[in-house]
Amino acid sequence: MARVVYALSGQGRGSTYRGSAVAAGLRARGHEVRFCCSDTARSILLTAGENMIPVPTVHHTMHDNTVLAARTLLANWSGSRGVARIVDQLLTAFREWKPHLVISDFEPFSWRAADRLDLPCISLNHQQIATETTYSLPLVHGFHASVAKITFNAAPPNPKLILLPSFFFPSVLRPWIARLLPPILRTSILELSPTFGNFILVYFKEPGATEGLLDILQRAPYPCVLYNRPKPKDAARYPNIIVKSPSSETFQQDLARCRAVVCNAGFRLVSEALYLGKPVLCVPSNGMFEQTLNALFLEKEGIGKTVIGRHLLPDNLDTFIEESNTIAERLRPRRASGNNEAIDCIEEILLRGSPAVQVPGTAPSHPYAMSVS
Repeated sequence: MARVVYALSGQGRGSTYRGSAVAAGLRARGHEVRFCCSDTARSILLTAGENMIPVPTVHHTMHDNTVLAARTLLANWSGSRGVARIVDQLLTAFREWKPHLVISDFEPFSWRAADRLDLPCISLNHQQIATETTYSLPLVHGFHASVAKITFNAAPPNPKLILLPSFFFPSVLRPWIARLLPPILRTSILELSPTFGNFILVYFKEPGATEGLLDILQRAPYPCVLYNRPKPKDAARYPNIIVKSPSSETFQQDLARCRAVVCNAGFRLVSEALYLGKPVLCVPSNGMFEQTLNALFLEKEGIGKTVIGRHLLPDNLDTFIEESNTIAERLRPRRASGNNEAIDCIEEILLRGSPAVQVPGTAPSHPYAMSVS
């Protein structure tokens, strides 16, 4: 049995659900897990009864479906003294709990504390697929790809292992340290029994992500269930649109029963939709290269349609609906999850590559050392 810290960025739900799935898998094998996060992730995990180590969250500042890079940098800038103070606080917490491994899900502070304590670290996220794999891009995306690679290379740790959950599989640049695996999905998604319904599920993280969205959806030949958007004052104009309040359970049921999904290109929702066999039309958030890469591979592999660099247009939705049946056929049978593979990889580091955890019968070499049985 080992103690594992799972540190994650607290702004979105994707890494929170991924971390919960990893924690469930580790606990099923007898290990202890403690999360390190704040903000949205902390709220979700507190509701689940988790005990957490606090760490500041890096936030994206967005407007009109676009990341504002300068404002994002200013909003998160804490300087070297601020970073040192955060790391010192984590050092205190880690020394008290005595973890044997730190998993960093694109969290920028925990791995620094792990390095100070000579603890092994695993980097587990989807963002680093941009830097750890090789792929071709249209020239128009070259600049944003370069900026993203500089940013991504500055954020992650120097890990024992890099785990890259993904629904597409380009060639890995460093196979001795980086491994691609299918998406890590929460248990509630894995347990769903999908059906091919008669409505389209629509979700955009930013309410203002698309201009004229209601008028576009009203043209669809199927009802549209819309989340994360206030009910329009003139709702009678849009009898084809059903606006629902945020609810994780209701959303999952609609995801399992819908005909297709229209959304941003965030990895979590796209992965869940594909696993359930749902065609996806995505509009990536501008300035998020990870989403652009997701969108490009989604269309390249013929399992979805994309609108990149502009707002959704009526013709985009019409074409997507016409091709949705063909796309759905390509998605059968459902794609696998990488949950068990991820846990196997983590245990491999705990057992063979960690100075913090010793295999039974060997001499401990670290002040936190313990036997794993």
